[in-house]
Amino acid sequence: MNRPCWWISLALIAFGLAVSVWLYPTLPEQVATHWNIRGEADGYGPKWMAAWALPVVALGLLGVMALLPWLSPKAYPIDASAASPRAPGRDVLATNEPQSTMPVELAAP
Repeated sequence: MNRPCWWISLALIAFGLAVSVWLYPTLPEQVATHWNIRGEADGYGPKWMAAWALPVVALGLLGVMALLPWLSPKAYPIDASAASPRAPGRDVLATNEPQSTMPVELAAP
């Protein structure tokens, strides 16, 4: 990810943490965490889990994404914008790669 994406991600996580801090005192001790197909709550958890689980998981995932280039065995930069020569929308016939052919037998009518 480029630098603006990191800052946007951190800002969104910080916003989630701020909302959790703001709403935490107003949450009941038991918070619904799961609903059945009829929309009735059938799973409950403590309020700390409901308030902090999502921001903490998001921060952990961002940390993993930050470590992925360091964990790369070849330490090469990952460029997600580079298209594969065989990507959809790309003219495959314009490449210098040999094209594989499949023999076709035409059946007599």
